[in-house]
Amino acid sequence: MFPSSQSMLISLAPIYEYLKTLGYESEGEFVVIEGWPVQFLPVYNPLTEEALRNAVDVYFGKTPTWVISAEYLAAIMLETGRPKDRSRLIHFFEFEVLDKSAFEDIVQCHGLGDDWKALKKYFLEKED
Repeated sequence: MFPSSQSMLISLAPIYEYLKTLGYESEGEFVVIEGWPVQFLPVYNPLTEEALRNAVDVYFGKTPTWVISAEYLAAIMLETGRPKDRSRLIHFFEFEVLDKSAFEDIVQCHGLGDDWKALKKYFLEKED
């Protein structure tokens, strides 16, 4: 994720262009780096600012990098509300890749409780 500028529009083109000079190609919204699809997100609101502040330090081989935790990524997907993000979010729960309690704390903190309740009721709650 990248801090936003004063402009409401943030272009990630310079990043994609630089990575292309290194031989990495983009595929849709991702850049494939050493076989891994990587997505860059701008910081555009309090949720993404918090996600950046709480990014997880990880190493890819010997290279340090930072990634958004699954819980923040899931909250961002819930916030966008796009069908493809709802589908991805459902997979996060089906495959149990996040801490549900931490996710729900983030959701409540950022006013997404009603969106989460609706999505959960429609897609994730099973009828007995």
